[in-house]
Amino acid sequence: ILIVAGWDDELVEIEHQVLPFYRALGSAGSTTVRILAYQAGHHFRSVREELFDSVYAWLVGGGF
Repeated sequence: ILIVAGWDDELVEIEHQVLPFYRALGSAGSTTVRILAYQAGHHFRSVREELFDSVYAWLVGGGF
C-alpha cells in the first residue's frame, strides 16, 4: 500500500488522517505500507514530476 501525503496540505492533516491510518494498517498486520510525503499542498503542483516518478517506480518495481 502506498500512501501519498503533502506536508502543507490544508485539507488532509498528516497527524490526524495519514499517520493514524498508517498505524492502523500496521496494527492489522500489513508489512508493505509506505508513505511518500512531499513539501506540497493538496494538489502536489510543485512536485508533480517527482511524485509521478516515485509512483511509477513503486508500481514497476513493486515498492521502493
